[in-house]
Amino acid sequence: MKNYVGTLPLSGSMHLASETATFYGSLYVVLSATLDSSGTGTASETTYGGAFLQYGATRQYVPLNFSTPSLPFQLGTFQETQTVPVSDLGMNLDLTVSGSVSGDLRQITESYSTTFSGTYAGYAFYGDIYFAGTLTATSTLDISGAQSRQATTDVLPISPMRGVV
Repeated sequence: MKNYVGTLPLSGSMHLASETATFYGSLYVVLSATLDSSGTGTASETTYGGAFLQYGATRQYVPLNFSTPSLPFQLGTFQETQTVPVSDLGMNLDLTVSGSVSGDLRQITESYSTTFSGTYAGYAFYGDIYFAGTLTATSTLDISGAQSRQATTDVLPISPMRGVV
């Protein structure tokens, strides 16, 4: 299994009555994949972070922490749609994630997008959110070799409590 990590910048907008709000922020993504040399296999992904929703002089942070339990890769590409509850907005978002893995399996380029709509206090609203970027494979640490022979010389006697009176 290979792990990929990256930070994806986020942007979007929401329209309510005559007001427009903007989304901005970033999400940290950890993707764990088991892929063969053709880029076919499966992955799971966890996303941490959130977006700021700015409307007028008001700014509200909206957490967007979620997991995608299974992303099927077919010949280096993937696409999946998942419903993510966002309690701060009082709604669910249908997020579509898609992307591809590089030929050497060192990077995954991915993007998320969603559109949403509903009513709030009798007013219709709609909007979209988009985030995209590149995830890079993390380094693996390989330790090998035999234990070396170790010897201790110049052993000093231990004198507990020396100098304490």
